[in-house]
Amino acid sequence: MKSRLPLTGIDHVVLLVGDMERATAFYTEVIGCTVDNDLPQFGMRQLRAGAALIDLVDIGSNEGVWARPEVAGERTGALGDTLSFYVRDPDGNQIELSFPPS
Repeated sequence: MKSRLPLTGIDHVVLLVGDMERATAFYTEVIGCTVDNDLPQFGMRQLRAGAALIDLVDIGSNEGVWARPEVAGERTGALGDTLSFYVRDPDGNQIELSFPPS
């Protein structure tokens, strides 16, 4: 199947975690990421991984229940605020597609 959108890279990956501090320690101490931004209102911590971000969402917190949004909207990615929309792959995995800031 041919892609209909020009893929220019991966902006960020969202990982659902049960223990924010344990996940942060792993990705910073073992993988080598750095903490880029904390968004406690979303139960989220953004880690810098080169030019991309890894978003950790604490699904054990009340603030992290949004982790699977179903609608398009503004999001903050590695390049700044972006317009995003969501699709599901054939296995039901939700994928966020976003466009660079204009």
